[in-house]
Amino acid sequence: ATARMYLGRLYKTTGEYRKAQQEFEQSRQLIDSKTDLSLLDLLLLLQGETAIELKEYRRARQYFQEAVNLGTAASEYDLLRDGYRGIASSDSAMGNWEQAYDAFLTYQAWNDSVLSRSYNQRTAELETKYETAQKEAAIKELQQAEKIQALELDRIQAQKNLWSGIALVFLLAAGVVSILLYRLRNRNQEISSQRSELATLNHTKDRLFALIAHDLRGPNTGYHSQNKIFDRYFKVQEFNRLEVVSQNIH
Repeated sequence: ATARMYLGRLYKTTGEYRKAQQEFEQSRQLIDSKTDLSLLDLLLLLQGETAIELKEYRRARQYFQEAVNLGTAASEYDLLRDGYRGIASSDSAMGNWEQAYDAFLTYQAWNDSVLSRSYNQRTAELETKYETAQKEAAIKELQQAEKIQALELDRIQAQKNLWSGIALVFLLAAGVVSILLYRLRNRNQEISSQRSELATLNHTKDRLFALIAHDLRGPNTGYHSQNKIFDRYFKVQEFNRLEVVSQNIH
């Protein structure tokens, strides 16, 4: 079935639409409609597109409607979007402007849902990256704090040593005092460097918060799209589909 379908796609690409449709029909006869759903939905869309090329618009609409029915049963957003787009094209070609307009509005709504799902996936990935970065930043911040604390203790100890050296200046050589001053200066430089690195980490964390806050607006698009679909089905009194939309919203 797959080989026949791809052979039909080759014919379709070269403009041999009759041969393409024949291969699609043979492929469909070989498909198990209960298990090969992913292959069947692709085949229905290809048949609809080929029928449009052959100007068999009524037949094309039937293919696209089957694709929509399959997409509704399987809750496949991509299939529903492409199916309604094909229905809109078929009705438009037949001069059914009102039906074409309604189908196009539904296509737009499902297209928004597909984009929303993409945004949700991206948001989930960003949340994972953010949590990982947050943990790493917390660990590094703790390590930096421990280093600063150790350096502070060293500095205090160095100061004690300095005062001890001053008290014993008359007993020790001038070289001992110079060494203590050198150590103190190095410790202060290390503390300054660690504080600067900690400030950079905090700035990076703030930027990450800002990025997440911006990208979390995406899921709102999903609720908006589902609401449009809900209103559409309610207006045309297709109450049997409201349950699917309600589950999507949930």
